[in-house]
Amino acid sequence: MRRNQKSPDKRRVSLTLTAKGKRAHREFEAMRRTIEAEFLGALDAWEREALYRLLDKLQQRASVMFRRQAGWRKFAPTARRR
Repeated sequence: MRRNQKSPDKRRVSLTLTAKGKRAHREFEAMRRTIEAEFLGALDAWEREALYRLLDKLQQRASVMFRRQAGWRKFAPTARRR
């Protein structure tokens, strides 16, 4: 990982992968794809499609629920007691 601070605003930092980091990422992605294919191999094609549709629907809902920064706070126990 390489840290770059080119902005005059010292709070702003850019991170990029080094060559070694890119290599590790490629290896990890290949392993992840293999594991995912093996894991989802237990499902028929139509079951996988149904799963993907359901996951997309849940992702859309989460986007609405947590749209604002720190949107999760409304679900905290202290927020419910008010």
